[in-house]
Amino acid sequence: MKLKLKDITLKNYQQALFDLKERGYADNTSFGVHRIGRIIFWKGIEMSLISKDPTEFAYLKRDKKTIG
Repeated sequence: MKLKLKDITLKNYQQALFDLKERGYADNTSFGVHRIGRIIFWKGIEMSLISKDPTEFAYLKRDKKTIG
């Protein structure tokens, strides 16, 4: 799906992060994608291309690690 930066919502962004998890990507990969996404949107705000950061309340689902 192609969206313009200004058209991406928290819901779109969050679903993209969940999709990475469902497709079997490692937690570190998802974290890296989220980190780069945050940088892109911060830059968009800095350049006055957007007024709100859709990554602000996004979160990642992580696997629980167990010992044993």
